[in-house]
Amino acid sequence: MKNLSHKKGEKAASLPSILPLFGGVSGGFRLMFPSLEGLGVGFAFCLLALASPVKAQFQENFQQEFQQQCQNASYNRSASSTQTTSYDYLRAAAYDLPEKTRVSFAGCYLRAANLKGANLSGVDFTGVDLGPVTTVQRADVTQRVSDLSEVNFSDAKLDYVSFAQAILNNANFTQARLYSADMSNAQLRNAKLDNSFAPYLTLYNADLTGATLTSAELTSARMTGARLINTNLSGAKLVGADLRNINQSINRNLNAEVSASNTNLRGADLSRAQLRGANLRGANLSSANLSGADLREADLTGASLNGASVSGANFCRATMPNGTISQRGCEQLTLPI
Repeated sequence: MKNLSHKKGEKAASLPSILPLFGGVSGGFRLMFPSLEGLGVGFAFCLLALASPVKAQFQENFQQEFQQQCQNASYNRSASSTQTTSYDYLRAAAYDLPEKTRVSFAGCYLRAANLKGANLSGVDFTGVDLGPVTTVQRADVTQRVSDLSEVNFSDAKLDYVSFAQAILNNANFTQARLYSADMSNAQLRNAKLDNSFAPYLTLYNADLTGATLTSAELTSARMTGARLINTNLSGAKLVGADLRNINQSINRNLNAEVSASNTNLRGADLSRAQLRGANLRGANLSSANLSGADLREADLTGASLNGASVSGANFCRATMPNGTISQRGCEQLTLPI
């Protein structure tokens, strides 16, 4: 645990410079003192009107409360996973350096914290446990410096949260709510999204290599350009999802043999899904529902379609598992003379 006290003659971080991390005064107050959340925003703003000595005391209490939570985390975690915990305030002179991480929650215990509307860009959450029922609706973690690797978001409520460009490798989103969340260009290697509720989730160009999304609710998810190498989507519900051109960016850089090998979509509901141009080489689509799906120009070389439902699916110019080019559905594009 780092010493939070400042040296003699050194100016302590001001309260206004700290609290924007939590979406304003009320957001920070809810996080550290959840029992007083009901006092509302009005009470929080009254704090700013207090005399300077009182504000200084509040700041000290604020720091001590957070430090105690982090200490509790280290006591409760197993020895093999305990991490050094820090809560670093950078001096005001360093705040104009966007590449710097302003604060670190590494290893802290923040389960059931209310981070609704918080600005979490640039915050280090490595190894933090935020589940279950942590509320982070509409929070912003869009800066590239947001490293959320190995964070536990299981059972967390993350509706409308922007994780765009965030590093989420090995993160745990099991049974999390991700309604209309944005994970565009995010790194989700080996992440766990099993049984997550994520209708309208945006995964444009996201890297889901090795990720598991078994039985996930992904109705109308937008996954154009996503990387699905060794991704497990078995039993996932992808009704109306947009998976056009998945893995195309990888195809230009890697051998076709590994671009989408072992992608598991067994039993997945892909009815009416947009899969035009998708690279599904070697994918397991056994017992999948492809009814009404758009698979025009998709590459299904070596894929397994055993027991798959393909009623009304459009395979026009798609490469089938045996390497042939399908004309099924092309007649729909031919206008009568």
